[in-house]
Parts: sequence; C-alpha cells; structure tokens
Amino acid sequence: MLMRMEKDKDIKRQAFTFSGDWFMLPETEKKTKWRYAHEVASADLFTALYRFMEAWSFEPYLGNKRADRGMKFNGKTIYFEVDLCTESIRILEEKIDNYLQHQGKFNVIFSFLGESKEVTRRGNLLLPYLQKIRHGNQFVIANHTQLLTQPLGQILYSPKDELLSLKML
Repeated sequence: MLMRMEKDKDIKRQAFTFSGDWFMLPETEKKTKWRYAHEVASADLFTALYRFMEAWSFEPYLGNKRADRGMKFNGKTIYFEVDLCTESIRILEEKIDNYLQHQGKFNVIFSFLGESKEVTRRGNLLLPYLQKIRHGNQFVIANHTQLLTQPLGQILYSPKDELLSLKML
C-alpha cells in the first residue's frame, strides 16, 4: 500500500543509510539524522505510555510554538519536551517561558536522552531556573531511558527536590 501511495504521490519516501526508509506526507520536510533520533525517541515515549493514556498529540500548538508531544493521562494534560542534550539550557528556558504564557492546567516533562552523566548535568543546569520561576511541580525532569522502562515509576525530578510519578502530578 505504501508503494502505491508513493507512486500516486500521496506520500514520499526518505531513505536513510543508518535505518529503514521513512514514508511521510509530501509537504513534510526531510529529516536530518538529529531529527530522526528525536522522532524515534518521541515514538518510544508513545510506545511506553500508550496503554496508560487517554489521548496523544503530535506537536500540539501552545501559543505560537509547539510542544514535542502531548498526552491526556488520568484527566490531566501533560506535555513532553524530548531533549537529546544538544540544545542550550537557554533554549529550554525559552520553551518554559512560552509554556508560562499558555492558559490552562498542565504539566511539562523534560525528557533528557543521552549518556547518564550528561542527563544528570543537564538536569542540574535546568533545575535552578525551574526553582526560580516557582511553579511547583508543573515542570519536571526525567531521564528518558527511565521514563521508557518505568513509565509509572517515581522517576520525575521535581524542582521541589522530590521524586514523583505521573500519577502524582
């Protein structure tokens, strides 16, 4: 079916040397290796959380920006920012500032993916900003690998120096 859709130009294919081909809508921009890793990490989140969620959203708009992913869980709105430890902390702070402009009750999980030491370092760099803005547990940090393997575990690092689970948000 994908081959027919490609032939009819309903979709396009992008080949990768490091993975299988991807099929996407014609207007979708080609993916870089970095973007590929980000999309796979985001898809892994969906896979880990699917059985617990009520709804899932791909890059939902929040004002004039987009979250990486959104989820309804136990009646709560939770947004995810998947971070491959490549952006500056200032970029993450700007993302937080954008969320603060958005009305409504929601939580944001910054899911850091990388070497354990780098994930810890990034969390330690972002925590002071989260403490400064004083929004309690609205913004939390997770080790991406732990989030995948223990999706309901107490693995979310709070600016209030607590470990929380999704159910505790």
